[in-house]
Amino acid sequence: MALNEAEKNDFIDKYTKVLVGSWSDEEFKSRLENEPRAVLAEVGLEIPADADLKIIATDPQSGEKDENGNHVGHLDRQIALWEVGLSTGLYQLFIPETPMVNMEDLDLEQLEAVAAGGDIYCCCCPCCCCA
Repeated sequence: MALNEAEKNDFIDKYTKVLVGSWSDEEFKSRLENEPRAVLAEVGLEIPADADLKIIATDPQSGEKDENGNHVGHLDRQIALWEVGLSTGLYQLFIPETPMVNMEDLDLEQLEAVAAGGDIYCCCCPCCCCA
């Protein structure tokens, strides 16, 4: 059963809540592992009682990459798997491990590019009433 655009957006919103919860809250992550149906229901992802559910932990560093080394298609694949679950009753939800954030220090040149690298313009309204 294919999801329409609104249903896809709704799924993405709820799936994102699951990911953020599992990455930022150890209790949420533990509950997701031990009682996944209840946790998914809390965010609005209802799994029928007679359906099979597999929560699959994945390494965010693995998987298909584009020519620039960026990961591709993970969300599209998850949407497709959710659609398969709607049709077959086998739901597979991939939960990548918490992504590693590069915390290395910026050198002075990089810091200047970020902090003072451009001009600041402010326009509070699109009309000419401020003049």
